[in-house]
Amino acid sequence: MKIKNSKNLIVIVLAMFLWVSVFIGVKTMAYASSTAFNPGATIGLGQVDLSINHKITFESDVNLDGTNNALVFALVDDQGNYLTEAHSVVGTIPANSILNMEGINSVWFGDLPTAVGTKNANTYEIETLDILKGASGTKNVSLKILAIKGSVVNSAVSITQLLPEITNYNITLNENILVNFIVNMNGHKDVTAKVTFNEEDFVLPIEDGSFTFDKVYPQHIGDTMTIALMQNGVQIGETLTESVKNYCEKVIALEQVAGFTAAKLEAFKQLAVDLLYYGAEAQKYINHDIENLPTSNVQSEPTTFNQNSLESDTAGTQPTRSQTTNENYYWKSANIVYGSQLFFRFKFVAPADSQNLSVTVDGNTIEQFTKVEDNSLAQGLCYYVFDYEVSLTKFNEVLTLQLKQGSEVYQTLTYTVNYYILQALEIYQSSNVKYCELLKRLYNYGKSASEFLKVA
Repeated sequence: MKIKNSKNLIVIVLAMFLWVSVFIGVKTMAYASSTAFNPGATIGLGQVDLSINHKITFESDVNLDGTNNALVFALVDDQGNYLTEAHSVVGTIPANSILNMEGINSVWFGDLPTAVGTKNANTYEIETLDILKGASGTKNVSLKILAIKGSVVNSAVSITQLLPEITNYNITLNENILVNFIVNMNGHKDVTAKVTFNEEDFVLPIEDGSFTFDKVYPQHIGDTMTIALMQNGVQIGETLTESVKNYCEKVIALEQVAGFTAAKLEAFKQLAVDLLYYGAEAQKYINHDIENLPTSNVQSEPTTFNQNSLESDTAGTQPTRSQTTNENYYWKSANIVYGSQLFFRFKFVAPADSQNLSVTVDGNTIEQFTKVEDNSLAQGLCYYVFDYEVSLTKFNEVLTLQLKQGSEVYQTLTYTVNYYILQALEIYQSSNVKYCELLKRLYNYGKSASEFLKVA
């Protein structure tokens, strides 16, 4: 078994999504003015880039003190051309309604919902899609009062440019832990994401309103990611801090998930618990920040390791190695390595000057190997090493590997992750207890992931 005591260590697998909404506040650029709220009045708001989303805020109370009361407004340019359709402030609920310019009369008012009360600091977002066709560029914009029914006090009004913001994030467990962030660009261009993690900065492109961070390994699931959105090298918007640990804790606290049965939800929560315990064991194995384990806030019990279950899983999947057709070409070893992904590291022997060597793994061809000289081998021979990713939900699936040169197959090997775990527990049960505990958590985690996929 080989494990690197470094940042590039330990990973997982499984495909699933759960949205956890996160609202991030934004810094604003605002223009404000105050005038009497009379039908036909215009309130200057300043220069506005129509390609970027904005919000309009009524800083004072908008008093709607009777039935079917409303304030209707739109944005206009210096020439009085409408830049948006009509919006309405209705009752105590920020309706953010998009209404046609036609029919703003007493009949139309009669169709409004009943509303009585006061709404403080009403805020309405005017998104780019609301801008009328043909309106573009930066213009001097005013808010035009189209109609009023009821008593509306005078109020300062501001228009604020909305900055890009991270609105959601979720985690995908596949060949590794992927943290996926969803970004509302609000019309901005050339925005990137800077993720600071373990004292390193990673600049990631934002494509189709999202970006993915893939540098979180189990021993770091409790470590904080600091995320900033950048435009031309300058931060734009607020900073977000998150961790996989926080996400898992939110999952564990869930009472329901749309589309999940009670049994499915419990399996999902158990998977999150077992991920945290796997991460804690990884932290302890490399002695990383063991005073702050990711399980510190977890009340739920992890899956209990069951030796009989592991032996049952491996029944009938013992490794096999065929007789080699050439004594200079043969499989030597297989180890699990915890790196940027969870993978097998296979080693075979072949002449150092071999040409056209290849390996197939379940039909997938591999031709790139690392050559390792070793004086213990016969003269002219050396080791060849390569890594192969394994899936968290396929620990018990048999991998079939063929060592080839051209079309000639020298030797075939079969192996599974679970059988490696079983063998390693036997070998290291006395000499490396910490490693055995890590293997048990890895097995439990894989078992939990498989169970999650089985539950209806």
